[in-house]
Amino acid sequence: MRPSRTPAVALAAALTLTAAGCGSGGGDSAKAPSKATDVARADAICRTANTRITTAAKQTFTAAVPTLPQIRRYASTAFFPVVERELRDLRALTPPAGDDGAAEAIYDCDRARPDSGARESGAARTAREAQPFTAANAQARRYGLTVCGAS
Repeated sequence: MRPSRTPAVALAAALTLTAAGCGSGGGDSAKAPSKATDVARADAICRTANTRITTAAKQTFTAAVPTLPQIRRYASTAFFPVVERELRDLRALTPPAGDDGAAEAIYDCDRARPDSGARESGAARTAREAQPFTAANAQARRYGLTVCGAS
């Protein structure tokens, strides 16, 4: 659900993605918006998060090669708090009628957690950990999101 990140940001995400919290969401289905409205609202949330993440990365990573402490500090103080808020805000949206859980499946961060593939081969797990949002991005694009599904 993230746009392309600098290598340091991608590394920070891969190193500490298990810190992201997951929860269930949902809103009041009696006030369900159209899918177009849902997509616009979700993409607006992602756009705001992307701006916050990019701004924090530019402020944190001033050297060509960031240090591991810089990456850890960025991940814990900027990246994950923004992603957690983004997921909370996305889950708070009321999905459109007939959604059948498609939106919630996109926001299910368990798919992105490095420890979720205990039975995967080493190569498959390494590839998934290097790009933790690949599955969520693909689902988001299929659903019609453009900002949230950018990679």
